Amino acid sequence: TAVPTMHQTILSGVNSHRDVSADSSLRLIRSSSASLPPPVMKGLEDAFGAPVVEAYGMTEAAHQMASNPLPPQARKPGSVGLAAGPEVGIMDEAGILLPAGKTGEIVIRGENVTLGYENNPTANQAAFTNGWFRTGDQGVKDEEGYLRITGRIKEMVNRGGDKIMPREVDEVLLDHPNVAQAVAFAVPHPTLGEDLAAAVVLRDRTALTSEKELREFAFSRLANFKVPSQIVIVDEIPKGPTGKLQRIGLAGKLESSLNREYIEPRKVTEQTLAEIWGKGLGRKNIGIHDNFFALGGDSLIATAVMAEAGTRIGRELQPSMLFRAPTIKQLSMLIQDGDAGSDSHLVPVRTEGTRKPLFLVPGHGGDVLTYIHLTRYLHPEQPVYVFRFPEAARLDDSVANQMLRDMAAMYVREMRAIQPDGPYLLGGFCYGGELVFEMAQQLHAQGQTADCLAIISVYLQGGVHLAGFRKRLAHHMGNFMKGSPRERAAYVGKIVTRVFERISRRFAPAVTRRVLAPPPERTYLPMYYPGRITLFQPTDDRADGMTYESDMGWKGLAAEIKTYRIPGDRNTIFKEPHVRTLGEKLSETLDVESQT
Repeated sequence: TAVPTMHQTILSGVNSHRDVSADSSLRLIRSSSASLPPPVMKGLEDAFGAPVVEAYGMTEAAHQMASNPLPPQARKPGSVGLAAGPEVGIMDEAGILLPAGKTGEIVIRGENVTLGYENNPTANQAAFTNGWFRTGDQGVKDEEGYLRITGRIKEMVNRGGDKIMPREVDEVLLDHPNVAQAVAFAVPHPTLGEDLAAAVVLRDRTALTSEKELREFAFSRLANFKVPSQIVIVDEIPKGPTGKLQRIGLAGKLESSLNREYIEPRKVTEQTLAEIWGKGLGRKNIGIHDNFFALGGDSLIATAVMAEAGTRIGRELQPSMLFRAPTIKQLSMLIQDGDAGSDSHLVPVRTEGTRKPLFLVPGHGGDVLTYIHLTRYLHPEQPVYVFRFPEAARLDDSVANQMLRDMAAMYVREMRAIQPDGPYLLGGFCYGGELVFEMAQQLHAQGQTADCLAIISVYLQGGVHLAGFRKRLAHHMGNFMKGSPRERAAYVGKIVTRVFERISRRFAPAVTRRVLAPPPERTYLPMYYPGRITLFQPTDDRADGMTYESDMGWKGLAAEIKTYRIPGDRNTIFKEPHVRTLGEKLSETLDVESQT
């Protein structure tokens, strides 16, 4: 009997002592104290030719609580077996016992379970619920009663709202053929609260196994948010007095390994990235081996940093690259290798979460950074994607207007690659609002629905009050006087065409709106939408010298319209403090309209 760390240590020395393991006459190998990673269990059985019987115990239960039976009865790798002594249950935070298949805290009761801690009423109150002793371990029981430990609740890593059980990460890393020992643990993070790191001892120290290789291996087995931002390769993982690995506090013990030696960026790409990182992270003297996330980076900062880097370098760079290449050196090599771009126009801002994803489109120019601050005020379980504009549409507004329907069709295809079927959650600002409105129209034609269609500060010109007519007239007269006779005639013709379109849209019956064909060289003309839209209108709507109706010109264009008034104007609603109100109102909309 030994703790799992000892089993890992024994297994790591098997290759150099094959003669000893081959001559072993062991009848069985027993593991207790904590759950044994399945790769270690299999390795021990292969090396010694004896079954590994995994058990579960703790001092408060004098000692054994569960155990796998000996062959020929069924042993289940990865489980600690059946109850063996006390009664074992799974309980939620409210004290309700859970059925088979549900994950919760492992609880026990019985004659061999302690009655409490002496002279410690506070600990006793926390440890007992309805006569059950809370072990502090998280687990799940299957239909046959076999118990599987999924982690230690106190060791759970809360990475910006994403809950990670380090044991799951351990098991994946231990599946790598050159990893002998692995332990994932929390490290402090200024914005996420906690980040995830891992320490690894290699089986063959002469093998060329790098941190990058291990992280790529983890990416192939785990969700992105569960992959450690840093993996340090060490000769030995620090242990506690009893020989057990102690995740809590491991970040401090390995501080010198986590903090890499400073090496100054020398190549042009490295220097550019270091400058941009420094600006985004508020740091100076960033070395080529410094880890973006260890320096305080998160997904929102990554979006901003990679957008600026793409502009400076002249290539479209995806924020997700930073998760795979979190150091200046690694990212520089990735860019130089040509693996930087993507055919997709979707920029993932937050990919993890239990809710349906929210797809956002920015205004003219396609600046994905528009939504950076807004995302902070959405539900932590809300995935968010932002569309970037094609190059031509980003550089020329008139081209964007002509491309709107084609862009909408392209965005719908890419969105359905992420989420094949609706209902969908859509939002757009300014020009992006018209674009998501067209996306909703196309989804409707495809038999799909949009639970949320958020239109943010989109003023249709037909909604302008006469109070602003004089300034609009002065604007047009100024443009008119600048042109030649031919240009003046063309300008007047364009204005007349637009006026006719607005009159048609405002007063024609809905059926006419559905079939009205807009001229090819004009601003997008929305058609009637048989669904619901939610308008987010700035309270200071005179920033451009115009005043607007409360429906911002959208009256009659949808079966149902709801309007929120947001402090600020269209230039400030995405900035503090107004963006908080916008985020809260948008969250309300998402909660009411989509989380059913």
